Amino acid sequence: MARSIYCSKCKLEKEDAVKNESYCKACKSERMKVAAMKKRLAQGLTATREVRKARCDVCIAKQEAGEDIRGRCPECHAMAQHERVIAQRLAEGKQAESTRSTANCLKCGEPKVDGRCMPCNNKVKAANKAEKRRKLREEQGKRPWGLGRPKTCYTCGKIKEKPESSTCNACASDYHKKYWKEVVAPVVNQREITMICECGKEKESTRRLYCDDCLLFRKRKATREAAKRRRDKIKKDGFLLMPIPLTEEEKAMRSSARNYLHNMMKQGFVKRLSCEVCGSKENIEGHHDDYTKPLDVRWLCKVHHVEHHNNEKK
Repeated sequence: MARSIYCSKCKLEKEDAVKNESYCKACKSERMKVAAMKKRLAQGLTATREVRKARCDVCIAKQEAGEDIRGRCPECHAMAQHERVIAQRLAEGKQAESTRSTANCLKCGEPKVDGRCMPCNNKVKAANKAEKRRKLREEQGKRPWGLGRPKTCYTCGKIKEKPESSTCNACASDYHKKYWKEVVAPVVNQREITMICECGKEKESTRRLYCDDCLLFRKRKATREAAKRRRDKIKKDGFLLMPIPLTEEEKAMRSSARNYLHNMMKQGFVKRLSCEVCGSKENIEGHHDDYTKPLDVRWLCKVHHVEHHNNEKK
């Protein structure tokens, strides 16, 4: 049963936002206020929240003007928090404000060095050390620190393909092969690392487990097995269209119709025509709609013959 368009309390027409409720917006707000007051009274609190104390100049001016200052003011909140911290320090027997000596570090309390705290002093030391190292490299005839790596390879001295790397591609490849053979391969592969595959052919690298022919064979085998698993799953779920199996009598009738047609074609009584759909004369096959009529044949190319059977399955 649909609700009335009028409020149950004030009998005025309800707004669109509350048309599925019993009260209009004003009556609903009033009921919620009354429920909140009852809840606070049941908890032993006052009926309404106490008006917060005005601390900042803006809130004090509003309060003097008779405006409502309910809600949160960030500045008043910070001042109230500061007052609570002071009260807590006084309750613990400490001074109201924290007094720290500027001669000591604020973090660790250690005396400052040369008018600086320890973090700043460490930064100055690092800057002085970097300046000394720059001057030393300049005296030795080396490039200034921070210009990046040289353009030549550290191992062979040739020009590198990538300026940001430390070695050229050839030296990097040799290093990786040696690292794989001596460090990684003994851990990953428990068998002996050789350049000969299981089939007896030579591999391109010790990092490969098989030669190219074996890798291609294993990849194709994995692809076939994955496709078979997908087909089996589709068949199991019932989403693959399967042909209706023929009975033994129908199979015998199909075989006899095909044999009779082939014999008629050999004797020259029946000629193979072009495809009924595309007109092609290549890969023409005969299709029987009714095996009881062996000479009633539709000539189709292989593509349209397969397409016709797929449509029959659907």
